[in-house]
Parts: sequence; structure tokens; C-alpha cells
Amino acid sequence: MKKTLIVGLSLLAVFFFLGRELNPFDLHFFKVHDNTQVARLSEFAVNLKNGIFPPRIAPHFSFNYGFPVFNFYAPFSYWIGGSLSLLMSPAVALKILFLGGLIVSFLSMLLLITSLFSFWAGILSATVYVSSLWMAVEIFIRGNVGEIWFMALFPIAIFFLMSSKYKKSVWFYVLGSSAIAATLTVHNVLSLVSLLLFIGMIFIVKERKRAIGMIILGLLLSSSFLIPAVLENNLTYASTIAAKTNYADHFLCSWQLWKALKWSYGGSGSGCLNDDMSFQLGKPHIILGVLGIIVFLYELIRRRKIQNVTLSISILCLGILSTFLTLSYSKPIWDLFSPIMKVFQFPWRFIPLILFAVSYFSAYAFTHIKNAKIHIFAIILASFGLLFLSSKFFSNPWKYGLYEYTSMYLTEKYIGKKAAFEIPEYFPRTGLYSEWRTYDTSEIGFVSQPITTIINTPFYKQYKTVSEITYLPIHYFPIWNLSIGQTHNIPTQFDTLGRPQIKAPIGSIITVNYQQTQIEIFGNILTGIGFIFLFLLAINKKLWKKLSHINN
Repeated sequence: MKKTLIVGLSLLAVFFFLGRELNPFDLHFFKVHDNTQVARLSEFAVNLKNGIFPPRIAPHFSFNYGFPVFNFYAPFSYWIGGSLSLLMSPAVALKILFLGGLIVSFLSMLLLITSLFSFWAGILSATVYVSSLWMAVEIFIRGNVGEIWFMALFPIAIFFLMSSKYKKSVWFYVLGSSAIAATLTVHNVLSLVSLLLFIGMIFIVKERKRAIGMIILGLLLSSSFLIPAVLENNLTYASTIAAKTNYADHFLCSWQLWKALKWSYGGSGSGCLNDDMSFQLGKPHIILGVLGIIVFLYELIRRRKIQNVTLSISILCLGILSTFLTLSYSKPIWDLFSPIMKVFQFPWRFIPLILFAVSYFSAYAFTHIKNAKIHIFAIILASFGLLFLSSKFFSNPWKYGLYEYTSMYLTEKYIGKKAAFEIPEYFPRTGLYSEWRTYDTSEIGFVSQPITTIINTPFYKQYKTVSEITYLPIHYFPIWNLSIGQTHNIPTQFDTLGRPQIKAPIGSIITVNYQQTQIEIFGNILTGIGFIFLFLLAINKKLWKKLSHINN
């Protein structure tokens, strides 16, 4: 009861110092780099309203031609935000996503560190984690929902893999597999990194077979996203656009993790002196992390007994490697593995992993204080100090009222005419990218072909031809199923906008309906198998006993 009260008070402190501008009842909103987020939430909700599971396309993007963005954007946070958008404005749902990511980050790091060290060490590490200035950048400048929720989910996934005292609990196994699946579907790039880290953890956890089982189940549960995202990626311009970003222009100087020349709301520039955003973790945060590393190494050199020493060494190596990969010294490695590393686009994408390592080692910072009361007092003082010092950065001065914000980013005009051009990499390769981009500032849209519209809903359309050659008003992607009368048709000819060319007698009825591809259906089946297995595991004690016996 006492610990529950302390956690509650800690969350109130986090909200008061860091989350006040994320209060969903305060209907003021701020601009971020990724202002398409609310439009995406709105379109995700359109999918849910129409019974499309899982959502794969934003039907109103690109002048209502449809855009397969959800087939490739990691969907976990959109499932939360899109569901909330069924009940409220997507703008309010976005604020709840930001605030929820902040709160869950605190709780997940608290849970992990408490299980490995102590409750009070967990309070300190969790505070370091959420009060980092990089967290402020992610929320109030970049608005990157995926990275925010990656930071929220990653520690809890590690917790489930590391904890061995719950090995007899079926619900622990179910929740652990689900947490791993969530982490694998929360961010395109960092989810890939986390999978490699989870596989590496197999060699350091006590319950190795159980960890392997949870990872396999996590992969099954996330198959509906991972399999199409990998196998159908070549149907879009994503890899081409990613390769155009010169990662060498965005390496950090080591001092940028310590300080920033200014706190601004722009983007990442070329070199160390032209950035218009901060990459600093926070000076007191780094000091606590380094102090913890010194204590850990001191104990290691003295050969004293240290709990979870292998995990600590692994996280130390992860932090050092992640830091190295953000700096220009690592360019030979980026060049050597450029086909893979180009997907990351920006070397500073590794900052969340640096922050995780810094927060983890802050748990060691006060372990040499043997007096319990002084120990607790030092952690409380440090935690409140961190929250107070960071609080001024957890804000954005460019605020708008709900009506003004939605009139900018939730109108039919913005969703239809602008949003897709701000995330252009998922334009289908059936069209010519350079031609499509010329419509970026168009108010009229694409030049329409002569055709009579009979039905035009987001996922089902019907047209009547008025000429023998017709170009259908969609960007063709294999999720569109085309029929001429009762005859199924797979188009092979397209114009520069990816519109399928149909040759049919005048007056023919052409039906266009949403239908998932075989690859997508295969991914869905694997996800379904994963859910069914976990359900059976939860309700069938005999099945769990057999699995527990195998895992021992």
C-alpha cells in the first residue's frame, strides 16, 4: 500500500512537471514536425468504423485515391489513438497518446529496475528516463508517437524476458508475449533493432526456453504487420526515398548529447552547428548515468557480487555502441552496411537506446549510501530536482485552440490534398513518383478521366464507363480488387499517377473494392494463430503445464 501511494504521488509529480500541456481537458494544441499524426488517427478510425481489420490504407489521402500508409507504418500506437478517435477528436486522442507514452515510460522503467535492483532505484531510473530532454524533443518538437511508445514498451519487454520468479504464471507468459509483440509493431526501425536485442538476450536470461517461446509468440502476434511491411515494401518508393537521405549529414558531435547551442523547434541540419533542434539528454541525467557506471565498474573490479552483472555489461555495451553510431567516427560502419543503415536515415535515431542505458545505470548511482533514510532522501531529492529542471523544456509555445488546430490538420482539404505529400515514401510504384509530387500544392487535384461514379465509399467503389479506355481514380496497389461486370481483372497498364487502365465497352460496370493481398492474409493468419494459442494457454491448465514442462 505504501509503495502504491508513492507510485501515485510520483505519477502526479510527472504530470505536474512534465505533462501539464498534455492535459486532454485543456483544448489547446501545438504544432510538431509530424503534423500528419492527427490525420492518420482520423483515417485509422475510418478503417475501424468500416470494419477493416487490420487497417492498411488511408482511403481519403491523395485526393481520395487512397494511400497504403498503415500497411507500412508500425501500427501499435495507431490502434490506441485510432480507437480513441472513435470517441473523441483525433486531436484530443493525440494528446492522450503523448501523455500515455510519458506515463507508461515511467511505469515500465520503474517495473524493470524494481525487479532488478530496488523500488527506490526504480523511482530514480524512471524519473531519469521520462524527464530527459530527449523525451521533451520527441513529444513537443518531433511529435513522433512511434518513438515515444517504443521508449514506453521497450523496458517492459525486457522485464518480461528477464524475470524468472514468475515462470509458473501463465498470465506472465501471455503478457510477456504480448509486450514483445507490441514492441515489435511500435516503430519501423527501432522495432527491428529491438528484435535483434531480444534475440541476443536469449543468451543471458535464466529461463532461456521460456524467453525463446515468448519471442516466437511475439513474432507470431506481430506477423500481420511485419510480413507485409517487409515483403510488400518494394511495391512503394519507401526504400528509394530513405536512401536519398544522406546520413553523413546528420552525425552528431559528442558534445551535442551534453548540451545544445539553443533550444529551438526546427529540424536536423547538416553538421553539428546547423541543427535547429536539440539532441541533449540532460546534464544531470548524464551525470547520474555516468556515476552509476563508475559505481558498477568499481564493484566489478573489486569482484564483489553484483546482481544481473551480465545484463548490466550488455546494456553498457549497448549504450556505448549506440552512442558511437550517432557520431561521425562510425561512418565506416554506416558505409559498410549502407543498404541496411540507410533505412535508419538519421544516426541520432539511436538516442532512445542511449537514454535507456543512462537511465538503467542511474540505478547504481546511490547504492553506496548504506543509511536507508539518507538513501531514500537522496533519491527523492534527485528525482524532484530532475523534474523541476526539465519542466521548462516540456512545453511548446506555438499553441492553437481545438477549432483552429482541426481547421489546419483535420479538414477534408488537408487530409485529401496535403497529408499524403508529407509522408510521400509510400506512394505505390505503379505510378511515377516525380509526376505525383507535382500535385503537392495543387488545389484542384488530379485531372479526372471521363467516368460516371455510381458508388464512392472509402472501401467500395462502382463506376460506369463512358469510353472504351478508362483510368480508374485510384493509385493502384494490390489491395484493390477490380471487376468488370462479374469478371475479375488484374490491371497491367497504368498512367503516371498509378491509375489502372481498363479497356471495356462503353456502359460497363467496374467495381473496385478493398481486399487484402495473399501476403497480408498470410500475416493475418499467423497473428490469429498466435492469439488463439495464447487464449488456449490461458484457459487450458493442462496445455500450460505441458508447455511449462518443456520450458524447464
